[in-house]
Amino acid sequence: MASGVDTVFGELGKMTVLELVENYAALIEEILRAKPSAAKGRYIKGITLAGTMTPGIKVDPARTRGILEEFAEANDSSEVATVTT
Repeated sequence: MASGVDTVFGELGKMTVLELVENYAALIEEILRAKPSAAKGRYIKGITLAGTMTPGIKVDPARTRGILEEFAEANDSSEVATVTT
């Protein structure tokens, strides 16, 4: 049985990259926390991110686990940019 989650986790142009990454990480962790114990195999098979009227970008969920920690290591928090469209 397949199902999908369609949700908003941020606004491009109004949030910093760090805020978007934090929201993305929280959303993924919450979905995984809600995984039923009887569920087997890969619980999240694919993710597509898109802004309004923009093409979707496919994201590998296995590669983005721990993205918040990687982002924090790679960027100085004083140099957080705002996403523009």
